[in-house]
Amino acid sequence: MKIVVLNDEPVYLERIEATVRACYNGIELRLFEDGREAWQELLRGDPAFLITSDKMPGMSGEEICRGLLTMRGRFPIIVTSGSPPTAQWVSECKSRGLNVEILTMPFSAKTLRQVLLSHLIIADPPYGDSSTAWPPE
Repeated sequence: MKIVVLNDEPVYLERIEATVRACYNGIELRLFEDGREAWQELLRGDPAFLITSDKMPGMSGEEICRGLLTMRGRFPIIVTSGSPPTAQWVSECKSRGLNVEILTMPFSAKTLRQVLLSHLIIADPPYGDSSTAWPPE
């Protein structure tokens, strides 16, 4: 199972990576700080999940989601944002079949795990401290 994570802030990327790895043993995790590089990975094959920031260099989360509308595969997408993205593009993506969920920052590792759980089965659930909100301020 492959999960693609896209975030241009290294601290957020590391936190998301740690949370996902705590949830899934042996997961193939592909990490990107540039939207165009992540897009190339998505073109190579559908992941089980995509976690992307809405504001990214190269290609934004919105542009990636709109691009995914033209692809056959459908997989859950979490869009992380410092402020809620415009409802128009999220509604458009949802109405056209994309499974998009918005997480407004800061959010806790527990919240991210709950979203992952709502879409995928976690094999071993030994979690760390889930009370810390992140990204750190």
